[in-house]
Amino acid sequence: MEASRERVGPLTPVPAVAPNFTVVAPATKFDPVMATTVPPVAGPEAGLIDVTTGGHPALITIETLPEPVTTARLLQNKGLDWAYYGARGGELGYGWVAVDQINYIRNTDSWEKHVFPIEWFTHDVSQGYLAPVTWIAPPFNLSDHPGGPSLCQGQNWTVGIVNAIMRSPLWKSTAIVLTWDDFGGFYDHVPPPKADFLGLGPRVPMVVISPWARSGVDDTNYDFTSVLRFIGENFGLPRLNARVDKLASLRSAFQFRKALPRWYAKPTVCPDTSPVHLAKGTDTLE
Repeated sequence: MEASRERVGPLTPVPAVAPNFTVVAPATKFDPVMATTVPPVAGPEAGLIDVTTGGHPALITIETLPEPVTTARLLQNKGLDWAYYGARGGELGYGWVAVDQINYIRNTDSWEKHVFPIEWFTHDVSQGYLAPVTWIAPPFNLSDHPGGPSLCQGQNWTVGIVNAIMRSPLWKSTAIVLTWDDFGGFYDHVPPPKADFLGLGPRVPMVVISPWARSGVDDTNYDFTSVLRFIGENFGLPRLNARVDKLASLRSAFQFRKALPRWYAKPTVCPDTSPVHLAKGTDTLE
């Protein structure tokens, strides 16, 4: 499951308190492209676009994309389910629902079968339903995005999502990958490795949460396509694209010898904040 932009729990060093977390070392997790929100979300983060075509860079646009290679399609071709939970059309945060840009998903019955309001997620988990591969994007007003109500509320939203899975019987066979779609615009002195014409981009955080996570800090070089490579390996999918061969699989973040105990993050009591007035145009989420 590709989660969203949030961090679990309070701003505490995760390895010191979370025995079933793998924290990817600060110098080793990179954005897949030199870009802002749209290409990382609509591209390799969600497995929605093959970033190379015939060995040449593919142009990524915001218009509805007709027939890109996607992890979602590869799963369907193999008879496996997938799901995407996020904001509804017209709500802030809908721009992060990347599958809206894929023609054969948005304009077919795949939309009704696989794309759901974020409010349904915890109920679905409580009923024992979790698709083999699930993407979750937060609503804007419960995200860590600048302009949202508070970083604290975004953290608490993530705590609720993670804890809902951890408390369910589904936990024993689940891996949660928590990441952010871009670097927030902060200066980064570390030059990213070169994978192809499009990237890599600046460093971004990632946390792997699972009973099968390798506890501690992982210093393997990853980008978002590392997650997709692992999904493909785990479910026996055909090779997604050329990029997946250039970065390590996320498999390195796991150990499959002994299940680790559950560890529940506690929500933080958030300070009062004054109402946020979003500037015109912020619903583009750039």
